[in-house]
Amino acid sequence: MIILVITTCATREEADGIAQHCIINHLAGCVHIDEVTSTYLWEGQLRIDHEFRLLIKTTQASYDAIEAEIMRLHSYDEPAIITVPVTGGSTSYLSWIAENADPDKQG
Repeated sequence: MIILVITTCATREEADGIAQHCIINHLAGCVHIDEVTSTYLWEGQLRIDHEFRLLIKTTQASYDAIEAEIMRLHSYDEPAIITVPVTGGSTSYLSWIAENADPDKQG
């Protein structure tokens, strides 16, 4: 099953590092990074922060490894990690993601 793993990072460098790790280690087919403004409560305080959102296109089989790497590489005490199932899309593109998000390809 193809899924999106969504997380945010405080810096572009941190986002790039997580994205590159996922691609180099064949945990994801593609990672999109965009700038967002996040509004939330943290420890009772209203926060409005500039962050970098990662949309990690991957498979359910790679999720545990991606979550572990986000937790290892991330600077936040509680990084947001959310998965969304992909229920449709171009068959050839979804196949391409599955082929590239294959941790068995690690060399």
